[in-house]
Amino acid sequence: MSHVRSEQEDFKAQAPDAYEIVSALGRAAAKAGIDKQLLELIKLTLLTEGVSDEVYAQARAEFSEKELAYLTSAIASINVWNRFGVAYRWTPPARQKGVDAAAS
Repeated sequence: MSHVRSEQEDFKAQAPDAYEIVSALGRAAAKAGIDKQLLELIKLTLLTEGVSDEVYAQARAEFSEKELAYLTSAIASINVWNRFGVAYRWTPPARQKGVDAAAS
């Protein structure tokens, strides 16, 4: 059994502020003059395995549609920062001692 497909408009309705922030990244590149064909090409994201129906069902049992939209936004944000970090070879920020102790 497959989960129901969610469209971009569903995400926009569930998390409009997150949608706007993510969308702004693409608009910023276009405003900066990045070639339109290149922008379309980089939208082709290879997900080798995707998310199984079982994993989706488990997540859906734990989170509302709105929570899933924001959770996915957080994952996307991490992905964006990781991609920047890899491309620019950023050094990961030092962990704060107070945060380390609280996590233990």
